[in-house]
Amino acid sequence: MNNEAKGITVTGTVHYQGKYLLVRRTRADNEDPLAGFWAFPGGRVQFYESSNGKFACETLTQALARELAEEVGLEFDSAFYVDSYSSLGKRAAAHFCVNALSDKIQLNDELEDFCWISSSDEMAKFSPIIPGLINHMAYIEQTLRAVRDPFIPIEVLDLMPDRYINK
Repeated sequence: MNNEAKGITVTGTVHYQGKYLLVRRTRADNEDPLAGFWAFPGGRVQFYESSNGKFACETLTQALARELAEEVGLEFDSAFYVDSYSSLGKRAAAHFCVNALSDKIQLNDELEDFCWISSSDEMAKFSPIIPGLINHMAYIEQTLRAVRDPFIPIEVLDLMPDRYINK
C-alpha cells in the first residue's frame, strides 16, 4: 500500500509572533495541481501497514508536524483546529493554525519561495493564490482577536489512542 493517504491532507497556518507564513509551491512539479500557487504548508497523512497486516496512520497533528518539518524546517508546540474542507474536490483536508517555535525557514524542493505576512489584507498581492486562502486567514485573525489564547498543546490535540498509531 502507498504510504500516503490519497483522501486526507493537513495544512497549517504557521503563526510566529504576529506573523503568518505563506509558501509558494514549486512550479516545476507537474504532478502537483497547485504548482506555482501561494499556499499554507501541508501535505498528506501517511498510512502504514504493521507487521500483523493491519493498517495504522498518523494523527492529523502528527502529519502536520512531519510536513512542516519536511517542507519548511519548522516545529510547533501548540495549535488550534480551524476547519475541514474538500481539497480540489478529491480529498478531505483539515486545517490548523500552529504556533511555531521560530521563524527560521529551510525550504525543501516542493517549495520555491516563502513570505511572512502580518495580515490577510497583504495576501491580495500574492498571485496565484489558492482559492479560499484569504478567507481562512481572515477567520484565523478573527479567532486570535476574540480568544486570548486559542492554542492548545499538541499532546492534547492528539486524541487518537496510541494503539492506532504505528510507532
